[in-house]
Amino acid sequence: MPFNKTYFEKLSEYRQKYTQVFSCGGVTVTIRMNDQQEYNVERILGCGEDLLTFAFYSKEKSRKLHQKAAERTGEPKAWPALTVPYETIFSVEFNPGRVVGLEGLGFKG
Repeated sequence: MPFNKTYFEKLSEYRQKYTQVFSCGGVTVTIRMNDQQEYNVERILGCGEDLLTFAFYSKEKSRKLHQKAAERTGEPKAWPALTVPYETIFSVEFNPGRVVGLEGLGFKG
């Protein structure tokens, strides 16, 4: 059965359950696509009926926000976002801790 809107609307709940079982400081959520691409998710931005939009970590594509914007949003950086059909998502993986080399990495529900 493919992933759907309901699964991603509950992703924060799944992450919370994961951290209750495996008491770890942070959780990285990785989405793997059918074309073998994978993305470390920063935040789910939208769950439509057929499409998922999420911000993901990319050292090359991220941009530091101006101080005023960072203070207003609470985010130090702007991350790229991607919209994909649910049917192209192969797997969703939860990992403990943080990925080395990426600032502030950790899924925000």
